[in-house]
Amino acid sequence: MKKREPYEIYHLVSKRFLIAAFAALALFAIYASVEATRSTLAINALKEDVAQNGRVINALGKQSAALVEKVSALERSLQILTAGSEVGVASWYGPGFHGRPTAGRTIFDKEAKTAAHRTLPIGAIVRILNLINGKVAVLPITDRGPYHGEPPMWGGRIIDLSEGAARELGMIEAGVVPVRIHLIASSMPTAKPGTGD
Repeated sequence: MKKREPYEIYHLVSKRFLIAAFAALALFAIYASVEATRSTLAINALKEDVAQNGRVINALGKQSAALVEKVSALERSLQILTAGSEVGVASWYGPGFHGRPTAGRTIFDKEAKTAAHRTLPIGAIVRILNLINGKVAVLPITDRGPYHGEPPMWGGRIIDLSEGAARELGMIEAGVVPVRIHLIASSMPTAKPGTGD
């Protein structure tokens, strides 16, 4: 067996050490890359969880707000059904809905004198007093609404009127006015058999 010179042993050990060092560095780089990918995936999953939870919380908040509004509308309806009157804001709608079916299954006529209320029975008859000019209209509830935003003054919107009803109350130009609603009947009177009425 040939005896190696010390410098040959040194070079051989150095070469093996370098190979081992490079192999260790390569393994470390692969491990670091895998860990970085794993961390990125975990962070992305966490972000998605946070976003999903945010969407759920937002949806629950909207449902809660809608439920509060519905309860508030029912309370106002109970007030008018028991006390006989309700005060709030009337607005009017017309051109965009003319000819469309209403919640009461009739065709909306903007010139007819009708009203929309969130909770009063379809067919109920109400007397509406315009608190600005004192004009009065007696109307049937034929539709549901109003569904638009609340005006900042006089409290919330409580009733939507057809254009014909708004004209009778003298509120076409104003668009919204404070009103008092008085319930006259919880349903439309029906004709008696054989009277022809």
